[in-house]
Amino acid sequence: MAESEERYRMLVEGVRQYAIFMLNPKGLILTWNRGIQELLGYTRDEIVGQSGQIVFSAEDRAAGAFKKELAQAKRSGESIKEHLNCHKDGTEVRVHDTATALRN
Repeated sequence: MAESEERYRMLVEGVRQYAIFMLNPKGLILTWNRGIQELLGYTRDEIVGQSGQIVFSAEDRAAGAFKKELAQAKRSGESIKEHLNCHKDGTEVRVHDTATALRN
């Protein structure tokens, strides 16, 4: 099992074409793959443990978009949105975002 989990981790973390990260139920970032690092500029060490709302634009944060997206994913299993994310340097990046609720 540990070997299988390690292979999966290596696959997700190594993907560069897709920005993938995982949140805990409180919305804190648990994982950060290479794709999201390249898209938004934050390293794994800088971002893990932060609220997922950090990637949203200031306008979307003020409007509560992060909480709304999490609530939608919790209710229906996923939330699909297009919105602006905030790069580490402050520039905004338009993204197609899918938040998927994973349940045990």
